[in-house]
Amino acid sequence: MNHAARVERLRPLLEEPLLVTDPVNVRYLTGFVSSNAALLVDEERVRLYTDFRYARAAEAVEGVELVEAGRHLVDDLAGRLSGRIGFESTHLTYRAYETLVGGGLEPVPRAGLVERLRAVKDGEELDRIRRAVAITDAAFERLAEERLVGRSEREVAWRLETLLREGGGEATAFPVVVAAGPTGSTPHAKPGDRTIEAGETIVIGSVIVLFVLHVGLYWLNVLWVERNDRWFLFYYPAQTAVMLGIVWLLHSRSEAGLSFLFSATIAIIGEGLGVWGRTRRAFSIGVFYVGLLLGFLYLFSDRATLLDSVTGLLVNGGSIILFMVMFNQLFAERQKAIELAESLESANAKLAAYNAKIESLTLQNERQRMARELHDTLAQGVAGLILQLEAVKVHLASNRAARAASIVEQTLTRARSTLAESRAAIDDLRAASTNVADAVREQVERFKQSTGVACDMELSVTEHELDPEVIDHAMLILSESLTNISRHA
Repeated sequence: MNHAARVERLRPLLEEPLLVTDPVNVRYLTGFVSSNAALLVDEERVRLYTDFRYARAAEAVEGVELVEAGRHLVDDLAGRLSGRIGFESTHLTYRAYETLVGGGLEPVPRAGLVERLRAVKDGEELDRIRRAVAITDAAFERLAEERLVGRSEREVAWRLETLLREGGGEATAFPVVVAAGPTGSTPHAKPGDRTIEAGETIVIGSVIVLFVLHVGLYWLNVLWVERNDRWFLFYYPAQTAVMLGIVWLLHSRSEAGLSFLFSATIAIIGEGLGVWGRTRRAFSIGVFYVGLLLGFLYLFSDRATLLDSVTGLLVNGGSIILFMVMFNQLFAERQKAIELAESLESANAKLAAYNAKIESLTLQNERQRMARELHDTLAQGVAGLILQLEAVKVHLASNRAARAASIVEQTLTRARSTLAESRAAIDDLRAASTNVADAVREQVERFKQSTGVACDMELSVTEHELDPEVIDHAMLILSESLTNISRHA
C-alpha cells in the first residue's frame, strides 16, 4: 500500500505541521499499528514518535523518521516540539492540549484532515472492501446450511465469527448480532444464552452488512458518477433494494425500519441534488423516494405517525433541499468565478505578449530613425570630406599648393559643420522637442552659425497641432533641405 502517496495528498491541506495522534489515522498514513504512537507531518518530513515497546516494529516503516519517545507520549512531545502545530481536535484530550500549551507550543485545532482523505477510497481499499464482502457472503452461506434451532444466540454468534475468520477475515468490523424471538426487536442486541426455538425469526448481523453496503454505495457513487454516464442505472436500483431489505428486516420488530427509511430518503434526495443539481433527473429521484416513504408510512404506521412523519419530512427535507439549492448556486458561482479568473489570466498573458511585441517594434523603429539620422549627418558629411580630400591630393600632385590649401580650409569648415550637425542629431535623439516652433528655430540657428547665411523664418503651425511622429519627419525634411542648401546652393 502506497502510504507515501497518502502523505503527499495530506500536505496541501496543511497550514502548519500536523500532529496525528488517532491510531487509525496513524495506521492509514504509515501502516504502523500501535496504541501509543504519534505522527508529525510537515512540508518536508514525517516523524514517527513511539516508545521502546514498538521501536523495533517502527524501524520497518518506510518514509518516516523514527523518534523513540517516552511512554507518556504527549508529555514527551511537549518537551521536544515548539512553535505552531496543528492537532486532531476530535481525538486529543483537553488534558493533552493543556500539556502541549504548558510546554510552550501553540496548538491549533484541526478536524477531519486525514478523515477527508480516508473518505475517498483508493483502488487497494476498494479491493479490500470487495474481499470483505465476499468473505461475509461465504460465511452467511455456510451458516445458512447449519441447524440453528436448539443452539444459543451466543453459540451462533461465535460460529459466525469463526466462519468469518476461517474465510480469511482478520476481525469483525462490528460485534456480531444474533437476536432471536423477542430480542430480535432490540437494536444492537447482545447475543445471550437464550436458546433458539423452532419457528422463530432470527436477526443476524445481516442488517449491519446491509447498512455497511448502503453507506458503501454512497461512497462508490461519488467515485463513479463522473466516470460512467450510465452508473445511475445501477446505483439507484441497488440502493433502493438495500434500503428495502433493511426496512423488511426491521419493520416487524420495531419502528427502526421506518426511521431508517425516513433518514435515508432525506439523505438520498440531498445527494441527488448535490450530484445532479436542479435538473429533471434530481426531481424524479426526489419524487420516487418521497412516494416510497409515504407508501411505507401509509402501510405500516397509524394516522398520527403518518401526519408526524409528513410534517417532519416537510421541515427536514425542505431544509436539506434549500441547503443543497443554495450550495449548488454557490458552487455554480464559484465555477463562474474560476472560469472568469482563467479568462482574465489568459487575457493578461495576451496583453503581455502584445506589449512585448509593441516594445520590440518601437525599438526597431527607433533604431531605423537613428540610422536615418546618422546617415543624413555623418555618412553624407564624411562622404563630402573624402571628395574634398581627394581633390586636395590631386592639386598637390599638380603642384597647386594654393588651391589645395583653399580646399583644406573648406574641408575643415565642412568637418566642423558635420560635427555640429552630428551633435545636434544626437541631442535630438536624446530628447526630441515636440514644440514645432522651438525645433525649427534650433535648426535655423545651427544653419546660420555653420554657414553664415542670413535667413528669415515664418511659422503657421501652433504648438501640439501635429503628432510627434509627424514633427519628427518634418524636422528630418527641414534638416535635409538646409544641408542641401549649404552644400549645393
